[in-house]
This record gives sequence, structure tokens and C-alpha cells, in this order.
Amino acid sequence: MRATRSPIADPVSGLLVLYKEVGPGSQSLLGAVKKLAGTRRVGHGGALDPFASGVLPVAVGRATRLMDRLHSFPKEYVAELTLGLETSTDDLEGEVIRALPPPVLALERVLEVALRFAGELRQTPPAYSAVRTGGKRAYELARQGEPVKLPERRVRVYTLEILSINADRVTFRVSCSAGTYVRSLGRDIARALGTAGHLTRLTRTRVGPLSLEHALTLEEIRNSVQALGLRSVLHSPDVLLEGLSAVSLDAQAAAATRGGRVVTMGTVPEDGTLVRGYDETGKLLACLESSGGGLRSRLLLQ
Repeated sequence: MRATRSPIADPVSGLLVLYKEVGPGSQSLLGAVKKLAGTRRVGHGGALDPFASGVLPVAVGRATRLMDRLHSFPKEYVAELTLGLETSTDDLEGEVIRALPPPVLALERVLEVALRFAGELRQTPPAYSAVRTGGKRAYELARQGEPVKLPERRVRVYTLEILSINADRVTFRVSCSAGTYVRSLGRDIARALGTAGHLTRLTRTRVGPLSLEHALTLEEIRNSVQALGLRSVLHSPDVLLEGLSAVSLDAQAAAATRGGRVVTMGTVPEDGTLVRGYDETGKLLACLESSGGGLRSRLLLQ
């Protein structure tokens, strides 16, 4: 699962693509990364539940300034939906709250239902989620036995593909916007099929340009850091800026950028356009925004 990495802006700034295994929570893994990196300036690109596995992007150092960019990317998952039982958490870790006989599944019927869940949806998050309500996390209230009623939210499902049907189990691949709960999606698909259901497996396979092939387990990361240092496991943060035009800054322009001053260049895109700015050594310096015929630092990355 290793991939070629481009140079990073400095020794403690970059992206770590962690493979989260089933069991530990995302926050505990984040704590382990903080110790390995020797900094508290660490953030992840979307938590995964303990029963889930897969890609957990982690930004380290100044790369955390690109977290909004990281959160904006579509996320891809492969999920296994087991029909017949609905649980309090919409996954295998919750208590059974509803039981209905699973239907005899025909591929045409499942495909027809799946089509209803493509595009923009209004989705109710699970009661056991990190969504805040009344100043508290929903899961905190649910664990205390208090009723949790969360408002619907708008989410987008870009693609939904049925991979297999095996007795009472449906496996599907979904690409969706940040903020989409695949547990809720599975629950709602089961209801649309006229039964109950919960997820028994969930793997995040991609977050934007970061996929499973880039991911390393915590043990692999720990071994690499001990043998080769932190640089050996960090990707350049410019992977999150793919698609933006790039400009090269000479020493004078780089100094102006670091000082927050406007850089004037021969050709500048229309106001509001974002570009990548590289210093004279070829390292990513900043995400720049065009304004008034010049470029000003939007996010300084070294």
C-alpha cells in the first residue's frame, strides 16, 4: 500500500494517509500520531467509527491550514448492509430496535431503489453521531438515554453502485459529499426495500486524491518514523491543491509572500482565482489568491 511521495515543505508539515483498522477510534489514532510527530498541530480529514476501516487522512503542521480543502473532497466507501434488523447506531455495535423479515431480493428491485439515493438528498444523521444538538454531541445524549432528534441535512451522493447481493446482505460502493452518514444511507435503503437494516462492514476507500494504495497502518508508520524519520511517511500538502494553476516565485516574491504583501506578476488570473505558489527551491510556499492584478497569500504553508 505504499506510494511514491513528493518532497514536503518542511520536516514537520505534510499529509499522512493512515489506514484505520477495525477497532480503535479515530481520536485515539490521532493521539498516537501527535506523539510520533512531536506536535499537537495535527488534524484528521473526517472520523471513522470504530467498526469501520480505511483511509484516514491526517494533516501535520502547517498542512492543517488546508483542512477545509481536505473536507471539501468527495469520499468513497464500500459498505455491507445486512437486512432484517435495525439498530440504535445503524451499525453492528448498537442494540436491535426493530426487526422485520428480510425480503427475497431481486437485483432489478435493489437497483431501482438504489437509483432513488443518487443526487442531492435530505438525510437524518444517526442518533449516535458527533452532530451537536443543544450544545452537546448527539452520541453523548443517546448514551445517557435521552431522546435525540436531529434535523435533516442536505448531502449529495455522486454515485451508488450495487456490488453484490448475497441472501440478506447487500454490498454497495458509494461516493458522497463530506457530512454524509453511510450508516444512515444503509438504514434508509433498507427501509425503501420494505425492511430494516444496519451496516455490518464499512471501508473508506478514498478521500479526494488519497486512496487505499497510499495508506499505511499505524504500525507501518511507527516503524518508518523510527527508522527513517517523519519525512518518510509524509506526502506534500500540494496533493490537496491539484487542479490549481502553479506559479514560481523568485526570492524577492517569496519574501513578499511570507510578509503578507501583494506580489505583482506579468499575467495574473481574474480576481478570486486560487493558485499554488512555489519558492525558488521548488517547494510549495503558499496558496495564493489573485486580487487587483496581483497575488496575495491565502494560506502560507512554510
